[in-house]
Amino acid sequence: MDNENKKPSTNFFKSLRGKMLMYTVIPLIIIAAVIGFVGAHNARLAMVSMVEDEMSDQCDYLERRMDALYPGDYSWEIISDDDYKLYKGEYDITTQTELLDSLKVAFDNEFTVYLGKASVLTSYTDDAGSRYVLSEAPVIVRTEVIEGGQTKFYSDVTVDGIKCFAYFRPITYDDGTTYAMYAIYHSAEDINGRVNGVVFPLYAVCFFATIVLGFISVYFSQGIVNKILAVKNFMESVSEGKFDTHMNATYMNGDDELSSLARSGVKMQDALKVYIDYDVLTRINNRRYANIYLEKMHEEAGVKSDYCIAIGDIDFFKKVNDTYGHDAGDVVLRNTAEILRKNVPPKCLVARWGGEEFLFAFKETTLEESAEILEKCREEIKKSTWDYDGQKISVTMSFGVAAAKYNRTVESVVMLADDMLYEAKEKGRDRIVS
Repeated sequence: MDNENKKPSTNFFKSLRGKMLMYTVIPLIIIAAVIGFVGAHNARLAMVSMVEDEMSDQCDYLERRMDALYPGDYSWEIISDDDYKLYKGEYDITTQTELLDSLKVAFDNEFTVYLGKASVLTSYTDDAGSRYVLSEAPVIVRTEVIEGGQTKFYSDVTVDGIKCFAYFRPITYDDGTTYAMYAIYHSAEDINGRVNGVVFPLYAVCFFATIVLGFISVYFSQGIVNKILAVKNFMESVSEGKFDTHMNATYMNGDDELSSLARSGVKMQDALKVYIDYDVLTRINNRRYANIYLEKMHEEAGVKSDYCIAIGDIDFFKKVNDTYGHDAGDVVLRNTAEILRKNVPPKCLVARWGGEEFLFAFKETTLEESAEILEKCREEIKKSTWDYDGQKISVTMSFGVAAAKYNRTVESVVMLADDMLYEAKEKGRDRIVS
């Protein structure tokens, strides 16, 4: 009798509510998976590309400085199985690791010079402080770089049992024969961790969106669909690196979950833009952004070439780190960057170029006007002191500035500014050379 009086149960997934939920959740799961995959893939590609560009620039600098300090080709004299003399030109550089060690500190990478397949000069040390010299380059590197004469970048090369991102550039004789190479390494674990730090928020937002939109889809129809498509398109644009994409304000002004998702997407876009375009420590633009800015500025200038480029370097910065510690060095970098940002006009650019180096791009500015701006920066930095752990720290800064010419590439102007900086250092520092 009781069984006869029971109402027949309704299958939830056959109800309109169930169908709406099912029809919304399944596509949203697919969309979230696609966005997450595309975002993760593109974030990794962007990070790998950025690492490769940075390593290429660092190798340019290493090669340029080694040639400036020790003109000539590399060669060595074998004394025994584990002993040798390394020469560059007429100079004995067997123990001259200061440049490599300073680059290691500045860029947090390992730098090595190979002669043939053996490492002969390196910043790479074991736990006991012994350098990894006379270790052999991986077989694929020997094949493609030394034998093939190719510049190569690897994201999964193994060096002394550690997975690394690595950049190799051949060194050749005048006849084009490769006999040595420069190498730069960085732990793959560190890079992958940075990628994951960007990707995980994307996954979290996608997962949250799937759950929330699945429930509220029962009560809304076309308006919800329009919002979903707007957010989806925005997220896809961000995952593809289009950080100038705008979210329609209409979709962010509501109090519902989709509006919150739209705002979260914009926050994520801002966070990614800061991570990609800005230096985390100094909060000014980074080298990647500066390179893009320089190319665009050069194209816009055209035949006028009415711009200048400068490179500044904090004098004796290593001494600050050695004396007060790296945290004090960070304080100096942040405060120096703030002074530079404050004194550089809004139409121009100041960016952290690497380590304690800063790059300046002055649009529609003469050499004299650029030097005047840098002089204000130099004077204020020299007069400034910063408290750290009960001690007062002060520094000076040297600058090299160069003007563009019609027949100069932007790269050549940067190199000229770097040469001027080197001259400023040679002349006693705390000055501007143009």
